[in-house]
Amino acid sequence: MIEEFLQLRLDQALATCRQRWLLGVAAVLVAVLGTALAMVGNASGQGVATMLVITTCAAILAVSASGTHLGAIVVGIVAFQWAAFAADPTGARVVVAALCLYAFHALTALMAAVPHTTEIDPRLLRRWAIRSLYVAGATVAVWGLVVAFERNAPNGNEAVTVLGLAVIAAVLVIVRRTYSTWWSAPAAREPGRRPSGRDDTTG
Repeated sequence: MIEEFLQLRLDQALATCRQRWLLGVAAVLVAVLGTALAMVGNASGQGVATMLVITTCAAILAVSASGTHLGAIVVGIVAFQWAAFAADPTGARVVVAALCLYAFHALTALMAAVPHTTEIDPRLLRRWAIRSLYVAGATVAVWGLVVAFERNAPNGNEAVTVLGLAVIAAVLVIVRRTYSTWWSAPAAREPGRRPSGRDDTTG
C-alpha cells in the first residue's frame, strides 16, 4: 500500500510541469514562513527546527495532493504553533502569518483546479493575484484600524463606524466589478468574432 502510494507520487512528480513546481515551492515556502514567524524568538533552537520540519513535510504532502484536505491540516498546524508558542499572538507578526496562510490556501486551491500536467493560463494567474491583493489589503487595513482604535480609544459613534466600514466595503465591490468588466471586455472584441459570439469569417 505504501509502495503504491509512493510510486504514484513519484510518477506524478515526474509528469508535473515546471509552472506547477514553482507554485508548489511557493506554497511550501509561505507555510514555512508562517511557522518561522511564530517560533523564532519564542522557542529553543531545537523546538524551532522540529516545528519547521513538521510544517515543511505537511506542506509538501498537501501540495502533492492539492485536491485533498491536507491543506487544512497545514493551516491547523501553523495555527496551533501560534497559539502555543507565540509571545504575542495578536501582534504585527500574526498579520503576516495570516497572509502566508491565505497565500498557501490560494496556491493549493489554484493547483487543485487543473491537472498537474497542465500549465495554468497566465490570465487566470493574474486574476488570482489581483484578488489576493484585495484580500491582503483589506486584512492589513482592518488590522490597522483595530490597532488605532486600541491605542487611541476614541469616543466615536458605533453607527458611524459601521457606516464607514460599509462604505469601504461598497467601494471595494465597485472597484472589483469595474476591474472584472474591464478585464473581460477584450474577450468580446477578439479579431474575427462578433460580440454575439458568431465568427465573422463564416459570414
